[in-house]
Amino acid sequence: MTLRCRLLIIVASLSATVGVLRQQYVLAVVGLSLVIWICALWLLFRLRNGWMFANIKLDRHVEDQHVDRQPVLWATREFQIKLTATAGMWPPISLGTIRIRDWTPDVLAITEGSTEEVYTSAKSLALSYRVKPLSAGRVVFSGVHLSMQDSLGLFAAERFVESDCSLRCLPAYASSDSMQPTVKRLNSLPQHGIHRLKRAGVGSELLELREYQPGDPPKAIAWKVSARREQLMIRQYEAEVPVRVTMFVDGHPPLRSGRLGHRPIDRFNELAASIAATALRAGDAVGLVRMDKAAVYASQAGFGDRRLHQVLRELADFSIDHSRVIRAITPSGLERLKSICEYRFPQLMDERVNQTKFQFFPITPWKRNAYFTRRKLANLFGVLYELSPIEVCRLVTQDSLLGHYADRMLSDNGHSALVANAMPAPSEAWSQNIAKAITGAVARARDNEIFVILTDIVRFHAQLPKVLEAVKVAVGRHHRVLFVTPEHASVSSGLDSVDAQLVASSKPDDIEAAIFANAEKLAAVEVQDQVRRQIRSVGGYAVFANPENAAGIVLEQAQMVAGGRVAVEMQS
Repeated sequence: MTLRCRLLIIVASLSATVGVLRQQYVLAVVGLSLVIWICALWLLFRLRNGWMFANIKLDRHVEDQHVDRQPVLWATREFQIKLTATAGMWPPISLGTIRIRDWTPDVLAITEGSTEEVYTSAKSLALSYRVKPLSAGRVVFSGVHLSMQDSLGLFAAERFVESDCSLRCLPAYASSDSMQPTVKRLNSLPQHGIHRLKRAGVGSELLELREYQPGDPPKAIAWKVSARREQLMIRQYEAEVPVRVTMFVDGHPPLRSGRLGHRPIDRFNELAASIAATALRAGDAVGLVRMDKAAVYASQAGFGDRRLHQVLRELADFSIDHSRVIRAITPSGLERLKSICEYRFPQLMDERVNQTKFQFFPITPWKRNAYFTRRKLANLFGVLYELSPIEVCRLVTQDSLLGHYADRMLSDNGHSALVANAMPAPSEAWSQNIAKAITGAVARARDNEIFVILTDIVRFHAQLPKVLEAVKVAVGRHHRVLFVTPEHASVSSGLDSVDAQLVASSKPDDIEAAIFANAEKLAAVEVQDQVRRQIRSVGGYAVFANPENAAGIVLEQAQMVAGGRVAVEMQS
């Protein structure tokens, strides 16, 4: 019942009571008739809502493809979503108003249309809007929220119709057209890429003539050349082997913080996808190693379009953050969590179902409100995750436990973290996992390979010496190690804009802010130069580039590997 209905019932009851006591039967009949009329409207409203909730069906399409067919979503590309809700034949009763709102996860940005519509009379409810995924990962559609109200505004009901749908969103990539394959792509036998490393083998082309060494097969002796030179000479034939590119994607907690679409892990995914698409287009094999604080995950190198889609799926799954921890819940975060739960679980958050017993403490209003909110949330999580009464009581007092289940609920329904936690400080696990991944890749490597490590070496520059030991091992095995860090913004252009701001501004506050910004950018430049020198001293390379430039640099390295040349110093 709405407030209007309660006031009307109170007025009707008082009218009937006063009419009976004062023997004003007309007033009593009017008041009693009004109460009976309200009860009849309430009964019809309950019957209509019960019918609709029992028979409603949701049908969702993404770009004219049904969700059962698992359409593919791509980050930063727009898609159209169509939602239709039907409940068979609606009851022949005054419909009133129905407000339908689709549950959209935080990873989607609405570019056109609306996720909410109000209908007064219809046999089916429909929504159509366009969205753009902000980052790769998982897109969860939990269902729709329905708010119903009769035509007089006396009764209202809210329900959440569940329709779980989870889609994978692949990372976007930029493919470089600077290097095209010069070999036939379609063949019964797989061909090597345009970057071919020539070495001694069992081919038909002569690679070189060299002096005989103990252990060489006698059939490889060139007798005519040996007779002319008066010493045994060996023929060596060349065999072409593909150049493999192994990418290392860093996914430690400090790199997963920030807004969706602007996190470092999102930039790494775009860089890795661009490098993989360009290398596979050139015919080179591509491998992938993913690293986080828990373990190191490696996949075998492969060729072709199937391998590209496999790499994109692995990157999308790696984008999902399973290590989010909420250590403290702020009052604003608690209110936001309460509003989300009331919208997502209106039946379980209803005061008639989720009741909290009265108590005197705490006395202050703000603490009392927060306490009863935590009690309702604890009861909700107890029902959702089948917790024991003792665990439900612990949820009321322990922020870490309440934050754990709150984040679990948000993650299951496609929402981002409850609060923007402070960026975690770099730990020693970063250097250990990076070194472990590099040494493991060296142990699995077959030939000269290119190791592309996607991480923020500026943020972890204090722990870089421990990683350089593993880089020395890889370089000693004739592999090329390339550290790639996303170029968030050009430092040089940033310095120019700061200098222009200093010249144009006359306010002391603006000048002070520009000076501090200039100092931060100069410090970043110094750290970049220092990191580049450290990595170059052990035979590796450091690059600060965007996806297009990074893919081109990796192809240049592959070409140098194929030619057996040493790379010159690379500039960002």
